[in-house]
Amino acid sequence: PRVAVGSDGSVYVAYYDGGNFELRKYSSCTNGLVAQPIVTVGSRTPVECPFAGHDRCDQNPTSQVVAVDDTNPNHVYYMYGQNAGPGNDNIIVRDSLDAGATWPAGRVVQVNASVPGKRILPWMCTSQGQAYVTWYDRRAAPANQNDLTDFYGGRVGLDGGGALTVEEEFRISEVADPWCASG
Repeated sequence: PRVAVGSDGSVYVAYYDGGNFELRKYSSCTNGLVAQPIVTVGSRTPVECPFAGHDRCDQNPTSQVVAVDDTNPNHVYYMYGQNAGPGNDNIIVRDSLDAGATWPAGRVVQVNASVPGKRILPWMCTSQGQAYVTWYDRRAAPANQNDLTDFYGGRVGLDGGGALTVEEEFRISEVADPWCASG
Protein backbone atom coordinates (compact mmCIF):
# COMPACT_ATOMS: atom_id res chain seq x y z
CA PRO A 1 0.00 0.00 0.00
CA ARG A 2 0.93 3.66 -0.53
CA VAL A 3 -0.17 6.46 1.81
CA ALA A 4 -0.87 10.17 1.17
CA VAL A 5 -2.26 12.95 3.35
CA GLY A 6 -4.37 15.84 2.06
CA SER A 7 -4.10 19.44 3.22
CA ASP A 8 -7.28 18.89 5.26
CA GLY A 9 -5.57 16.05 7.16
CA SER A 10 -7.46 13.22 5.45
CA VAL A 11 -5.36 10.09 5.03
CA TYR A 12 -5.54 7.99 1.85
CA VAL A 13 -4.23 4.47 1.33
CA ALA A 14 -3.84 3.09 -2.22
CA TYR A 15 -3.56 -0.68 -2.62
CA TYR A 16 -4.79 -3.54 -4.74
CA ASP A 17 -7.02 -6.43 -3.79
CA GLY A 18 -7.10 -9.22 -6.37
CA GLY A 19 -8.26 -7.70 -9.66
CA ASN A 20 -9.02 -4.20 -8.36
CA PHE A 21 -7.21 -1.05 -7.34
CA GLU A 22 -8.69 0.10 -4.05
CA LEU A 23 -8.65 3.25 -1.94
CA ARG A 24 -9.23 3.52 1.77
CA LYS A 25 -9.74 6.99 3.23
CA TYR A 26 -9.49 7.95 6.89
CA SER A 27 -10.52 11.18 8.58
CA SER A 28 -7.76 13.39 9.93
CA CYS A 29 -5.86 12.50 13.11
CA THR A 30 -7.67 15.40 14.78
CA ASN A 31 -10.95 13.64 13.97
CA GLY A 32 -9.80 10.22 15.14
CA LEU A 33 -8.61 8.57 11.90
CA VAL A 34 -12.08 7.15 11.28
CA ALA A 35 -12.12 4.70 8.36
CA GLN A 36 -14.39 5.53 5.42
CA PRO A 37 -15.84 2.83 3.14
CA ILE A 38 -13.40 1.16 0.76
CA VAL A 39 -13.74 2.44 -2.80
CA THR A 40 -12.79 0.55 -5.98
CA VAL A 41 -10.85 2.91 -8.24
CA GLY A 42 -10.50 0.60 -11.24
CA SER A 43 -9.69 -2.88 -12.45
CA ARG A 44 -6.15 -4.20 -12.25
CA THR A 45 -4.22 -5.89 -15.04
CA PRO A 46 -0.80 -6.22 -13.42
CA VAL A 47 2.51 -5.58 -15.10
CA GLU A 48 4.02 -8.94 -16.11
CA CYS A 49 6.88 -10.05 -13.89
CA PRO A 50 9.69 -11.17 -13.83
CA PHE A 51 11.55 -9.34 -16.59
CA ALA A 52 15.20 -8.69 -17.39
CA GLY A 53 17.02 -6.99 -14.53
CA HIS A 54 14.08 -7.10 -12.11
CA ASP A 55 13.59 -10.22 -10.01
CA ARG A 56 11.65 -8.65 -7.13
CA CYS A 57 8.10 -9.27 -8.29
CA ASP A 58 6.97 -9.19 -4.67
CA GLN A 59 7.71 -5.44 -4.73
CA ASN A 60 4.75 -4.72 -7.04
CA PRO A 61 6.13 -3.18 -10.26
CA THR A 62 2.56 -1.92 -10.96
CA SER A 63 3.17 0.51 -8.07
CA GLN A 64 -0.21 2.14 -7.42
CA VAL A 65 0.12 5.60 -5.83
CA VAL A 66 -2.41 8.11 -4.49
CA ALA A 67 -1.65 11.85 -4.30
CA VAL A 68 -3.87 14.70 -3.19
CA ASP A 69 -3.95 17.98 -5.11
CA ASP A 70 -2.01 20.45 -2.97
CA THR A 71 -4.40 23.27 -3.94
CA ASN A 72 -7.69 21.40 -3.44
CA PRO A 73 -8.12 18.59 -0.87
CA ASN A 74 -11.19 17.30 -2.73
CA HIS A 75 -9.14 16.58 -5.88
CA VAL A 76 -7.38 13.22 -5.58
CA TYR A 77 -5.15 11.52 -8.19
CA TYR A 78 -4.58 7.75 -8.38
CA MET A 79 -1.83 6.36 -10.65
CA TYR A 80 -0.73 2.83 -11.61
CA GLY A 81 1.01 0.74 -14.24
CA GLN A 82 -1.28 -1.43 -16.34
CA ASN A 83 -0.37 -4.32 -18.64
CA ALA A 84 -1.48 -3.60 -22.21
CA GLY A 85 -0.21 -6.78 -23.86
CA PRO A 86 3.03 -8.76 -24.14
CA GLY A 87 5.97 -6.45 -23.41
CA ASN A 88 3.73 -3.39 -23.28
CA ASP A 89 2.53 -1.46 -20.23
CA ASN A 90 0.85 1.91 -19.80
CA ILE A 91 0.98 4.45 -17.00
CA ILE A 92 -2.57 5.41 -16.06
CA VAL A 93 -3.84 8.33 -13.95
CA ARG A 94 -7.40 8.67 -12.74
CA ASP A 95 -8.86 11.43 -10.61
CA SER A 96 -11.70 12.08 -8.22
CA LEU A 97 -13.21 15.51 -7.59
CA ASP A 98 -15.12 14.44 -4.45
CA ALA A 99 -12.24 13.50 -2.11
CA GLY A 100 -12.00 9.94 -3.44
CA ALA A 101 -15.65 8.95 -3.00
CA THR A 102 -16.14 8.27 -6.74
CA TRP A 103 -13.83 7.58 -9.69
CA PRO A 104 -15.82 8.23 -12.90
CA ALA A 105 -14.84 6.10 -15.90
CA GLY A 106 -14.35 9.18 -18.09
CA ARG A 107 -11.74 10.70 -15.76
CA VAL A 108 -8.75 8.60 -16.81
CA VAL A 109 -5.69 9.36 -18.95
CA GLN A 110 -2.68 7.44 -20.25
CA VAL A 111 0.45 9.43 -19.36
CA ASN A 112 2.95 7.69 -21.64
CA ALA A 113 2.94 8.08 -25.42
CA SER A 114 1.29 5.29 -27.42
CA VAL A 115 4.63 3.62 -28.14
CA PRO A 116 4.86 -0.04 -27.07
CA GLY A 117 7.30 -0.76 -24.27
CA LYS A 118 7.79 -2.17 -20.81
CA ARG A 119 6.95 0.48 -18.19
CA ILE A 120 7.41 -0.16 -14.50
CA LEU A 121 7.63 1.32 -11.03
CA PRO A 122 5.76 4.59 -11.64
CA TRP A 123 5.61 7.23 -8.93
CA MET A 124 3.58 10.42 -8.51
CA CYS A 125 3.43 13.63 -6.49
CA THR A 126 1.50 16.89 -6.81
CA SER A 127 2.58 20.51 -7.06
CA GLN A 128 0.42 23.55 -7.83
CA GLY A 129 -2.56 21.32 -8.62
CA GLN A 130 -0.68 19.18 -11.17
CA ALA A 131 0.24 15.51 -10.80
CA TYR A 132 3.84 14.78 -11.76
CA VAL A 133 4.45 11.17 -12.75
CA THR A 134 7.74 9.33 -13.37
CA TRP A 135 8.45 5.77 -14.48
CA TYR A 136 11.11 3.44 -15.87
CA ASP A 137 10.63 2.82 -19.58
CA ARG A 138 12.11 0.26 -22.01
CA ARG A 139 10.50 1.36 -25.27
CA ALA A 140 13.91 1.88 -26.93
CA ALA A 141 15.49 -1.38 -25.70
CA PRO A 142 16.45 -3.64 -28.63
CA ALA A 143 15.66 -7.35 -28.40
CA ASN A 144 19.33 -8.21 -27.86
CA GLN A 145 19.59 -5.78 -24.92
CA ASN A 146 16.11 -5.86 -23.42
CA ASP A 147 17.26 -4.49 -20.06
CA LEU A 148 18.14 -0.98 -21.38
CA THR A 149 16.00 1.37 -19.33
CA ASP A 150 15.25 5.09 -19.57
CA PHE A 151 13.53 7.28 -16.99
CA TYR A 152 10.48 9.24 -18.18
CA GLY A 153 8.08 11.76 -16.73
CA GLY A 154 4.74 13.32 -17.48
CA ARG A 155 2.27 15.79 -16.06
CA VAL A 156 -1.48 15.54 -15.54
CA GLY A 157 -3.91 18.24 -14.45
CA LEU A 158 -7.21 19.93 -15.08
CA ASP A 159 -7.94 22.15 -18.07
CA GLY A 160 -9.99 25.35 -17.83
CA GLY A 161 -13.22 23.33 -18.05
CA GLY A 162 -12.24 20.89 -15.29
CA ALA A 163 -11.44 17.95 -17.61
CA LEU A 164 -8.51 15.69 -16.76
CA THR A 165 -5.72 16.31 -19.29
CA VAL A 166 -2.21 15.02 -19.87
CA GLU A 167 0.81 17.00 -21.03
CA GLU A 168 3.37 15.51 -23.41
CA GLU A 169 5.71 13.04 -21.72
CA PHE A 170 9.43 13.79 -21.47
CA ARG A 171 12.58 11.72 -21.20
CA ILE A 172 14.55 12.48 -18.04
CA SER A 173 17.57 10.20 -18.44
CA GLU A 174 20.27 11.17 -20.90
CA VAL A 175 21.66 7.64 -21.30
CA ALA A 176 19.75 4.36 -21.02
CA ASP A 177 20.78 2.18 -18.09
CA PRO A 178 21.47 -1.57 -18.67
CA TRP A 179 19.91 -3.09 -15.54
CA CYS A 180 21.62 -6.44 -15.99
CA ALA A 181 25.15 -4.97 -16.28
CA SER A 182 27.50 -5.35 -13.34
CA GLY A 183 28.96 -2.44 -11.41
